[in-house]
Amino acid sequence: MRSTSRHLRSALLNEAYDNGIRHFDVARMYGLGAAEAELGKFIKGKRDGLVVASKFGIEVAAQHWALVAMQGVARQVIALSPTLRRLARRKAGALYQPRKYDVETAKKSLHDSLKALGTDYLDIFFLHEPSLADLTDP
Repeated sequence: MRSTSRHLRSALLNEAYDNGIRHFDVARMYGLGAAEAELGKFIKGKRDGLVVASKFGIEVAAQHWALVAMQGVARQVIALSPTLRRLARRKAGALYQPRKYDVETAKKSLHDSLKALGTDYLDIFFLHEPSLADLTDP
């Protein structure tokens, strides 16, 4: 999702596939939530021959979903300024909800991932960057 061009992103996925890449790993938070849907378009008609992985635990905060449509333009503007790049990196964490690894969050995230990917199963479903403290009861 770092490329601002949907055409270039599609070409990259096709080039990877044409060169034998069959494992694709995404997450709910990648591309502010847009990466799974983009990969979903790509995997249509190819799903049985692929390994598709996603992750749960880090989600885009609801108030930031509007940024999804603007992220291409925002990336272009930010790329022009080292100062804006530094500021964007420092503030990026504010785009996401606090991490959650409970069963209900996993179920909802899996449902949302399957819908975005346009598939009825994942081959691998990871916890996204948990710490030991995230996984232990207080």
